[in-house]
Amino acid sequence: MKFETKVFLMRQKYYFDLGVGITSLLIKVLAVVGIAAAIEGVDKRVLAIFGLSYGVFCYFLGFIYVKYKWLTASIEVENRLNIFVREMREKVVNNKRFK
Repeated sequence: MKFETKVFLMRQKYYFDLGVGITSLLIKVLAVVGIAAAIEGVDKRVLAIFGLSYGVFCYFLGFIYVKYKWLTASIEVENRLNIFVREMREKVVNNKRFK
């Protein structure tokens, strides 16, 4: 398998993982609802379709999160709250020499 193919596949996995991470609290609620529906006797095909649609939703949510620069904004917030990054930015802006 070519390296570019691996990069493409890992990027698709990244979109899905990011979407699952964003909806991590929702997944617990959906699991409880799915278990309750299975106990009540809902058709397994309906549960499978619902699970598949949730996976597709997670993929597109991750894709949109990256495409519209929400990921960049999230990283910037983390950097502004990180003490080390804040100190390094001050040194770079003030042109201080590093020790």
